[in-house]
Amino acid sequence: MLDDGYPLTTELNALRDIILPPSFADNILSVAGVAGLSKASSKPFSSPIPWRKAGLKYNNNEIYFDVVEELDAIINGLQKWRRDKSLSFVPPDRSFILMEYHFVPVSATGNSQMTGPPFTLKPVIVIRKNGGDISFTLISRLSGKTMSVRVELYLGNGSTGANCTCSAGSNWGYDPSKMVLYWDMGTINPLSTNTLRGTFTSSAEQPRISPAIQAQFEIDQHTYSSLKIDQLKLSGESYKPYKGVRSRSRGMVEFRWNNDVS
Repeated sequence: MLDDGYPLTTELNALRDIILPPSFADNILSVAGVAGLSKASSKPFSSPIPWRKAGLKYNNNEIYFDVVEELDAIINGLQKWRRDKSLSFVPPDRSFILMEYHFVPVSATGNSQMTGPPFTLKPVIVIRKNGGDISFTLISRLSGKTMSVRVELYLGNGSTGANCTCSAGSNWGYDPSKMVLYWDMGTINPLSTNTLRGTFTSSAEQPRISPAIQAQFEIDQHTYSSLKIDQLKLSGESYKPYKGVRSRSRGMVEFRWNNDVS
């Protein structure tokens, strides 16, 4: 029942006191052309409790309670991984992520596996009036190649440009929309030394450049955790599948430097 377009009565028992439901006899009388014999209750809303009719009586006074509990749970196979270091899975017919994990390096004492960045970065930044001097020295720590090496430094709001020179095989640039100086080295050779030196200018009298230098890299055929795929077992099939494994490490390192203003 609505009152001025708003719901007023929604309980079924209360509505039945006002609007009588159709019956088989009403349908016959309606077909015969006789109408108006069914009348609503003379006492609508006769029950003070809207969800229960008034005057209900039963031979047996009984009440039954249903106790229903629901359990929502996720049960995974990590216990088997912890015990046997093995995973059971049904692969989809496409590339997919099988597992994500966190690696906590052990103590460096007696550990030959590299757990830090594959290179060291020594920055020397001197801020002057309306600009400054920049010098980066990047030294590889690996006996293999490091790929996709890129170094970025935010030169601060008001920076207008930079002028640098860098080692052969690398290139630098300045992004005016982001006010970022970047140095792309691509692939660096094992135990090599790479340098970038230059100056930058700014409309600010005392430039406020970022105190952190962002460096990113990739290492092919390398994992920090030394995780390897030892064997692959296929159940329910007679043939032996081919197992191909590629390893690659990616990293993003933040190098902090001390602000030197002259």
